[in-house]
Parts: sequence; C-alpha cells; structure tokens
Amino acid sequence: MMGQIILAIVSFFTMAASTVALSEVTLNPSRTIVINGPITGNIVGPISDALDKLAKDKSQPVDLVIASPGGSVVAGYLIIDKMEALRNSGVKFRCTVRQVAASMAFQMLLHCDERNTTPYAFLLWHPVRIFFQGALTADVAKIAAAQLKDTDEIIRADLYASLPMKKAIIDWHFTNETLHHAKSLVTSCPGFFNYVGIGIGNLYNDSDVVLNTAELGGFSLQSGGMVYIHERFIVGNTIDGKGN
Repeated sequence: MMGQIILAIVSFFTMAASTVALSEVTLNPSRTIVINGPITGNIVGPISDALDKLAKDKSQPVDLVIASPGGSVVAGYLIIDKMEALRNSGVKFRCTVRQVAASMAFQMLLHCDERNTTPYAFLLWHPVRIFFQGALTADVAKIAAAQLKDTDEIIRADLYASLPMKKAIIDWHFTNETLHHAKSLVTSCPGFFNYVGIGIGNLYNDSDVVLNTAELGGFSLQSGGMVYIHERFIVGNTIDGKGN
C-alpha cells in the first residue's frame, strides 16, 4: 500500500513537471520588438539597431513578438546571427508567438531562451523554396538543387538542436509541412514552450513597443499576408533574399 502511494506521488510530480506552466506572462513594451508580417531584407537593419539599443541593459530580457508567415532565409538568418551574438554576450530573448510563426519565423523561434504562445497560434516548419525568374537551364536547376539541399540541412540542424522530438518525426513534419496548433504541439513536443495560454499581458499592445515591423511597409497578417492552399501556408522562403 505504501509503495502504491509513493508511486502515485512520483507519477503526479512527473506529470506536473511535463505540463506547461500556469503562471501568466507579461511583456515589457519598452523592450518589445514585434515582427508583424513577412521577414524581408528591409526589416533586418531596423531590428538590428533596436537590438543593439536594448542589449545595453542585460538585466531584462528582450521581448520578441512573432506574428509572421515567414519570408527570406537570408534576412531571417541575418537576424538570427544578431540574436546569437547578443545571447553570447548575456542577452536573453523571451519570444512570444501571436497568431503564427511559420517557415523562417519558426526558425527564429528556435533561437530564443524562453518561448510563449497563444493556444491556437499556427506553427510550421518546411523545406526551403526558391522563386525563380528567367530562363531555367539544366545547369541552373542543378545549382539550385544543390543550394536547396545545403540550406535544408541548415534548417534541419536547427530543428534537431531545439525541438524535443525524435529526428524521424521532425523530418516527417518537415516533408509533409504539418500545420500545427500550439496547443497540439505541446503534447507532441513537451518542454518546447514555457507557457501556452491566453494570459500573456501586453501581447497586443503595439502602441508603445520599440519596433513594429508592420510600420516599415509591406503587408501585415491583418491585411491578408497569408495564403492558404489545401490548408497549408504558401510561404516565400528564398535563398537569394528576393521575393516573399
């Protein structure tokens, strides 16, 4: 009987440790950058400048709100390089998904110290795509195929390093471009998010934030920045920095 009680207690604490924290999260507008819309080259400079200013105070995390269907691989990894350099200097990133973090936006989420999300935010990772203009010759196609393969290996390496999920399962979702709800990903990928819920304070308070990329031009999610085909995102990942 005593053994059963001890086993029950151990089981309870094991389950409790694997569930998402119930405490609410409140973002700091004076230290918040909102990526609202596609990830393009025109947001790299402003984000980098804003991060440099916020990095002067390492006592508080930088709040990065992600509401993006993805975009340029080049632009995204330039931002990630900046994040990693600042993380190496002691800056912490608290990243929160608002509505969607797909494609390149999901890759950015992998490089955060703390991850939070609303329950029904969309999450997706997938192979890189090239949008090509001009004559497509056999030689050009061969070069593009090699570039795609190399870039996909970089994407996969990031996913393997950060997602608490078996590589075979990560690859299956990668190939099939699974469109996850955050609420469902909590079950299949426990521990990836620190908080999943509606209790995220200042999540929609964009008026006082340091930077909102929607103000830099282009389109936002609210103005039709997502395209659905067969319930999948068509996200403009490129390896040459062109297109969205």
